[in-house]
Amino acid sequence: MKDHDAVALAQKHSWYKTFLFYVKTNLWCLKRNFQNKFHRIKKFPVGNQFKNLPVVSISKSDLWTNNEKKEHRILTAGKIHNLRIASRKINGLEIPAGETFSFWKYIGKPLKSRGFVVGREIREGCLLPTIGGGLCQLSNALYDAAIKANFKILERHRHSLVVEGSLAEVDRDATVKWNYIDLRFLSTQSFRIEVEMTSEKLIVTIKSYNKVNNVRRDIEDNNYLKTSIINDCYTCGNQVCILNNPKINIKNISKTTYVVDEYSPEYENYINNYSEDNSTIILPFFKRQKIKNDNKSWTIHKGEVITYSIIEIYQCIKYKFKKGNIFKLSFEKNRGGLKKLKS
Repeated sequence: MKDHDAVALAQKHSWYKTFLFYVKTNLWCLKRNFQNKFHRIKKFPVGNQFKNLPVVSISKSDLWTNNEKKEHRILTAGKIHNLRIASRKINGLEIPAGETFSFWKYIGKPLKSRGFVVGREIREGCLLPTIGGGLCQLSNALYDAAIKANFKILERHRHSLVVEGSLAEVDRDATVKWNYIDLRFLSTQSFRIEVEMTSEKLIVTIKSYNKVNNVRRDIEDNNYLKTSIINDCYTCGNQVCILNNPKINIKNISKTTYVVDEYSPEYENYINNYSEDNSTIILPFFKRQKIKNDNKSWTIHKGEVITYSIIEIYQCIKYKFKKGNIFKLSFEKNRGGLKKLKS
């Protein structure tokens, strides 16, 4: 990055402007909440009534970024985890004719307490690590599919940064930000939304009665959009920017500990790909015994596996209400209390 570009970015992301941004976003959220009180959007359940209707549009996009360094791949895994949570909320959703679909109405606020983790968010032209980051890939796909089905778009916002390989390159993107930047559309025909996530692709399918007039089929498959290396606050290298947060090079760490609280295939894949023989993996409950997390067992190939016991869960809850670092307090009280299982 050139010196004048670094200075310009640092000025753009000054403490004052960052604070001003958060004030504005909170005010915009309050405004949208006020508007929603007078213009309520109905929320419809997942169903099977329209399951056998014909497909009117499909949108596909890659989940992983090509040639990404492993020390930065964790943000992509976080994005995929967030997409998995959001996809479950709208997969099989059936909207009656003339009713409005709202992205945030069904996804809700992306919070840690609701299972969302750190992913990438495009903000003021930069990719920033943030809770719930990466949901725009789902809103992009929904907008792309809605355009192909010739639905009426009620609200859509472009991204401030065009990421190479994304739908923004073909003007098929729709950024979202809780809750004042939304994606909304409707159709004169009842329709069903289906979301599928393979190991490599996000696939959004819309089914409806017959074909909506003049259905656009100009971009049936987005496989031609090839992803490339993405620069974010971990990789841009601008040391003078207040948002710069360089990651430690994993190769230089003598031992890595992974702490997880629920089963997720992308994190299982990440740990198996990047953990070493001397790594420590801390899992909830038991690995292959009666109690399993999320109805699945973790399969870890490398490292020492440690699991929580009921006593440790009780201690974590108790220490949560004490001042200081929870892990430090817990381990000082009961060293070696975690139950170890053979990998």
